[in-house]
Amino acid sequence: MIKNYSIKWRIWALVGLLMLALIAVAIAGLSLATLANQSGRETYEKSMRPLQKLAKVLALMSDNRSQIMLALQHDPANPNSSRHDHPIAMHTDTVARNNEAIGSLWNDYVKMIDNPKEKALADQFAGARAIYGRDGVAPAVEHLAAGRFTDAQVTLLKAVNPLFNQSMKHGAGVEEFLDKEVTARLQHNEARFAAARSTISGGIVLLLLVVAALAVWILRSITRPLGEAVDAANRLAEGDLTVRISIDSKDEPGQLKAAMQTMVGKLSQIIGDVKGAADALSSASGQVSATAQSLSQSSSEQA
Repeated sequence: MIKNYSIKWRIWALVGLLMLALIAVAIAGLSLATLANQSGRETYEKSMRPLQKLAKVLALMSDNRSQIMLALQHDPANPNSSRHDHPIAMHTDTVARNNEAIGSLWNDYVKMIDNPKEKALADQFAGARAIYGRDGVAPAVEHLAAGRFTDAQVTLLKAVNPLFNQSMKHGAGVEEFLDKEVTARLQHNEARFAAARSTISGGIVLLLLVVAALAVWILRSITRPLGEAVDAANRLAEGDLTVRISIDSKDEPGQLKAAMQTMVGKLSQIIGDVKGAADALSSASGQVSATAQSLSQSSSEQA
């Protein structure tokens, strides 16, 4: 059926196929980039953000203990206490601000929990953190604000430090779980990305093969009949009027072969006419010769 379309149409069809292939490759590339971006965002939202929130909570809890130790430096019994150029309230106020920030960060983190195991670990950490604040940090700050530095020092050693270590242990458990979740999500996303890349790459290769096959088919539908026409023209140039040209299309090469076939017919007819005329001329010449000979014989007899 394609042989009935013009060469111009077939060339435009080939160009269109190539353009469609390029567009398909571009779309595939954009799809792959979108998938990678989506996977990265998903990993950040579900793993990195909770991990960041938890890390800030742990850092602020550690800072509370540091602020208590710094506040103990204001003890009048300390010979260097007079060198401090700020009141002890600066440290106790920092603890209060840290506690407020910890509460806000923890509320944000809890909203992002979507795993029962993570929730169990988070609940354990929340309990240890509450005990650390209630039985460790709060009494120490209260002693410091009242100027009871000895009691604050004892609270630091007997309550703040051990409760802090216990809280950090539970916090490390949550961090370890989140780290594993991040690794698992990254591996899952990498596998999904690799699968998508393989699928898209296979689709691109298949598309290019199909386009290449169609291109070869279209080009052969143009070059093959032209080659047949050239071969026929060469045979005609050698004087072979028996050549028969097959006409199996209505496109430009088909029209060319049809015209050449008509030309062969006309040439054969002309040559046939010329040959017939030559034969007739040869016959007439023979008759004239015979008549001449007869006249010559008659003349001789009369003499």
